[in-house]
Amino acid sequence: MSNKFCTLLAVMSFACLTIAGCGGRGDGYSGSRGQVNGKVTIDGQPLQKGCQIIFISATGGYTAAGVIGDGGAYKLEYPDGGGLPAVEYQIQFTAPIAAPVPSTPAAPVDPTKMAASMKVGAKMKAADEGPIPTKYQSTNSSTMSFVVKDGENKADFDLKKGG
Repeated sequence: MSNKFCTLLAVMSFACLTIAGCGGRGDGYSGSRGQVNGKVTIDGQPLQKGCQIIFISATGGYTAAGVIGDGGAYKLEYPDGGGLPAVEYQIQFTAPIAAPVPSTPAAPVDPTKMAASMKVGAKMKAADEGPIPTKYQSTNSSTMSFVVKDGENKADFDLKKGG
């Protein structure tokens, strides 16, 4: 083989490996991965169906979420479907996401009225916090964490209304 052909072959091989990510997943993580499921309760009672649990890693920017189902059960979904990177995650919870208000040409939605009716920011009071105490709605205040290990992981959480 000629030098020119060998150089071209080397460049093409490098390009293919770079584009394919050397056989890894799109998130750049090459270590162990795990799947996470469990149950979320609040003062011992199942958390409201439709709430979400969100895992956010302190390093690497990995995030996974799951929707709370019957009996407080959840299973985290990771974007590539292959499991979460096996690292430590901070945990936060969100209330159910309301279905969007339908908009038709005859009755368009007024975004100003919609925004005014939302209970967010300064308008949100402790009594209006919904099914999840405010403390658990941010990784900055929830203090909950979980280390994902290789394979199947069970992570149950019992939230407290009093914080």
